[in-house]
Amino acid sequence: MYLPLRQLILCLSVFILLGNGSTWAQISPVDARLQVQPPYSIFLSDYTSPASDRLRLSLMLLDLTKSGLEVGLRFKLEAPGIRMATAPDYHGVPFYLDGGQQLMLEGHELAEYFLPQHMVFQGMDVGQFIRNGTRLPEGFYRFSVEVYEYTRPGKVISRPNFTTVWISLGNPPLLSLPRCGSTI
Repeated sequence: MYLPLRQLILCLSVFILLGNGSTWAQISPVDARLQVQPPYSIFLSDYTSPASDRLRLSLMLLDLTKSGLEVGLRFKLEAPGIRMATAPDYHGVPFYLDGGQQLMLEGHELAEYFLPQHMVFQGMDVGQFIRNGTRLPEGFYRFSVEVYEYTRPGKVISRPNFTTVWISLGNPPLLSLPRCGSTI
């Protein structure tokens, strides 16, 4: 039950091609992981305030031979009928990545990306958003980020990473004690 030489070569070729990850998916040089921590606020500014740890971003340069890679970020917030994204012409402060080292960024370090003047709005009135103190309408939101080379803004070097959250204004508390009409 030996395979003829042609079939053996064909099988080996397929095995080699299947083992090569670049034939299936492009490997991105930067791994970006965005986390939004509960409790989820209806105010966008709550995610980026210095006292908050609700928004976190982890970046890692997967190429161990590189250091000092200058990167920029683009964020998006999407809900049914609403889209807020980093303006294409806005390039915040660059971040520097070294191969194999994780860079952790908190919400206050990312605050400039979420300022209304640095974002493009669709399906939402910017003036009303600002007057309401950066209040978001209730609903499901998808927070996403992608990383690009700072010197070449068109070159995205990460896969888009996203997380979905339900943002709502909680009901006011109801008093259960003391009962109405009871003596204290």
